[in-house]
Amino acid sequence: MKKIYNILFTLIAVLSFTSCSNDIDEVFDKPSAERVNDAIAEYKTVLTSAENGWLMKYYPKANTKYGGYNLLLKFGTDGNVTAMSDALGADTKATSHYKLEQSASIVLSFDEYNKVIHFFSDPANPDGIGDNGKGMEGDLEFRVLTATADSVVMLGKKRGTKIVMTPMAKDADWAETISQIDGLEQEMQFPRYTCEVNDVKYVATSSYRTITFTSSNAEEGSTTEPYIVTDKGIEFYKPITLNGVTIKGFNYKGGDNYEFESTDAAVKMLGVVPPISEQVISGDWFFSVANMGSYTQAYWNAGNEKVSKYYSPCLFAAFTTSAFNDYAGHWGIFFNVAGYASFIDITPTIVDDDHISFACPGKFNANGQYFYSWGQLYMIYALTGDEGSHAAGVAKTYKIELLEGTSKQPSSIKLTDESNPNNWFVLTTSMPESLF
Repeated sequence: MKKIYNILFTLIAVLSFTSCSNDIDEVFDKPSAERVNDAIAEYKTVLTSAENGWLMKYYPKANTKYGGYNLLLKFGTDGNVTAMSDALGADTKATSHYKLEQSASIVLSFDEYNKVIHFFSDPANPDGIGDNGKGMEGDLEFRVLTATADSVVMLGKKRGTKIVMTPMAKDADWAETISQIDGLEQEMQFPRYTCEVNDVKYVATSSYRTITFTSSNAEEGSTTEPYIVTDKGIEFYKPITLNGVTIKGFNYKGGDNYEFESTDAAVKMLGVVPPISEQVISGDWFFSVANMGSYTQAYWNAGNEKVSKYYSPCLFAAFTTSAFNDYAGHWGIFFNVAGYASFIDITPTIVDDDHISFACPGKFNANGQYFYSWGQLYMIYALTGDEGSHAAGVAKTYKIELLEGTSKQPSSIKLTDESNPNNWFVLTTSMPESLF
């Protein structure tokens, strides 16, 4: 009897194995290499079939701290891709090589330098964004999850951020598209915003295409959310929740109240135009030694000469809020010295609508400590110190004048030392070609 059971068991096992083998043969009717080649060919056909290219919603860093950017990409059958982005503007277009390859999955790789695309991955970001040696930490390789004529969904190979591409309309002009997005972004920029959700009030500020909502409810605290600029307003990387209400984004309506309307809920957000003294410390303002008084120029030139002897000349300087991982949230002067970020804290005090004072608390990031001692202290003396004692930390008060732009969007302002008319400097929202 036992022998019969053994024979039956063996027959069942053989039949089961045969049945499974047939199923596998039906599923994998081609060798793996051939299946990979077929998938690559299929994805390339999808990429190259978009007549006017694709709009990519690109988020460079894993924690999306720099927000999202619009890239326009046209893939050719010759293995080249042409790119334009709202980060560099409608005047900049670049063409380079791309490839699709197998690496645990099908990967789209931008394997040749492209000024537009590599802006987000260059360890020395051209605009000085991010930590030195890291930049914006964007991906150049993307795992393809799905690819159809309607959309391509990918994940950054290193950072894991979700990337979505949709086809551009056939009649859409690339330059006009980017210019429209850039123009709307400028129009939507305010030093701060306010909104109310179910009787809870929020104050919001924006930086690097992220917006921080701070609740009047202390228990809720604040949340920082990345977004991308669209042709209608802003779209969040993921839907956000404010006081129990889910919001996907805001459309900008404008008007006398500078109104934003949520795209999927009855929530309104308003842009706020504060006094110009507040705007000095809520935006990015660039220095230019050519636009300084004689007293100010003397100190900045002396400081740069000393820094140059130790290391290299300063390339640009700006009042800004630090976005560096190890020094985030500090406000002061950011110096770019041959790609190295020197940050020196400045303590601002708003005196009234058009007066502000500055003091130096003696705090720096790691690089700032060295560059300050090597010569940047002279620049800080002009801003906050006393001519006789050269003591950093002595506050100086400045009168602020609007030179260019509007009260909503000032683009150039002049600050004059109340105690020394020869100590003045002009700040601009656009970076000059050079600091010196």
